[in-house]
Formats: sequence, C-alpha cells, structure tokens
Amino acid sequence: MRSITAVHRLGIFICAAIAVLAALAAGVGGGEVRATQALHNPTVTPAAVYAGIATRVRVCIRAAYDPALVASSVNLLRVRADGGKSVVSRMYDDGTHGDILANDGTFTALLDLEEPSPTVLGFQVSAGYRGQARRVLSEVFSLEVRAVPNLEETWNRFVTCLVNRDLDGAMEYIRLNRREEYRNIFERIGSEKLSMMFSTARDFRRREIGLFRAAYTFTAVNRGVEAQGEVIFIQDIKWDDVWRIDFIGF
Repeated sequence: MRSITAVHRLGIFICAAIAVLAALAAGVGGGEVRATQALHNPTVTPAAVYAGIATRVRVCIRAAYDPALVASSVNLLRVRADGGKSVVSRMYDDGTHGDILANDGTFTALLDLEEPSPTVLGFQVSAGYRGQARRVLSEVFSLEVRAVPNLEETWNRFVTCLVNRDLDGAMEYIRLNRREEYRNIFERIGSEKLSMMFSTARDFRRREIGLFRAAYTFTAVNRGVEAQGEVIFIQDIKWDDVWRIDFIGF
C-alpha cells in the first residue's frame, strides 16, 4: 500500500514539474527566447558619422516571424552611458520611413543626427508581443561619432609645397595609386606655373563629407582667370588610414 502511495505521489510530482516547465516555456521562458532570437541583425548606415555635421542615419533590424508581434510597437531606443533609455523613433515595416519592402520582417527608422562632439551612441530596439506583458529587447548596438578630419591642414601643406616648387613634397599628399598620374600632369604644367597658380588659392570650403571620402572647393587663378576648383580626399584605409588627395581640378 505504501509503495502504491509513493508511486502515486511521484507521479503527481512529475506531472506538476511538467506543468511548471510548460508554463515557463509559454511565459517567462518564451520571453527569453524572443529576447535572444526575435530581434536580430541590427544595421546602421552609414556605419559612422562626423561630429557637428548633420547626417541622416538609417537603422534597420530583422524581426523573426511571429503572429504575436505588434508591428506598431517596434521602437528604437537611445541607450545612455548611465544605462538609461529613451524612445527616439518608431520603426516601420510598411514601405515608409526608409523601409524598402513592406512586411518583409525588416523594421526601419530614419534619424537626423548632429552630435556636437565625438562619442559613441548606443541603441536598442524594443517590441511588444500579444500575450506577453514584458517588451522584448534586442542586443545593444552602437554608432561611432568621429572627429572631422583636419583636411584644411593637409590642403595647406600641399599648396605650400606647390608654391615652393617642391613636387616631391606635394606628392606625399596625393594617394599612392594616383601619384604617377599627377606627377606627370604637374610636370607638364611646369613648377613655375603651378607656383603662380596655387599662390592665389583661397576659400577652401567643405562641400560634403562621408565615410572615407570628402569633397572641398577652392578658388585659384587658372589660365589667367579666377576659377573654382575641386579637390577630393580619400582615406587610404588599405594603406595607413591617412586622408590624401584623390582628385584635384577645375
């Protein structure tokens, strides 16, 4: 009789344990699965921005298919250094607000950023699911805000070399794969004419800057007439990460 009672109690215990595990899987456990798998592959384009320069940033994240997902609840959060969080934008999967294809599981938000100084911005995505009280969070991801490269100093040194008829020195500021081309061009023009031309160079102004590429304009006398020129800088990431001139012309 005692053995039957013991077996009966053991059976009740096993059933209760199974019930608890099932409840965890449907409730808290289900939330944990969603938290690690539901929101994934965050991307930020461009991958970095420059301090003090207004830039539109596109943020995307993939959401695994789940009929319980409330599409209108997907939000982009800003994660502060102290751990605090705030909603900065709703994210969309309806073909608007930068979203490319509606209902494909990729949620998108567009942000207009202009951070005053170099830093690293932290972001996270949250989403609500029907039948689940707690919101699901993605992993934290980041966007680097870089200092604007001092290309005016590079330009001034390049111009000084040309004015001083130092062609070898000027070549140090030209990209490695363009040096032979520009050496030939400058030699055809002649060091005397180059010196006179670039001694009048002024009004060096940024037109645009992006990752690894920047375009500036300047004014100088070309063929006896004051004209606007353009110079394009490229960051030589394959060589030494130094910004050098890739193009210069009128």
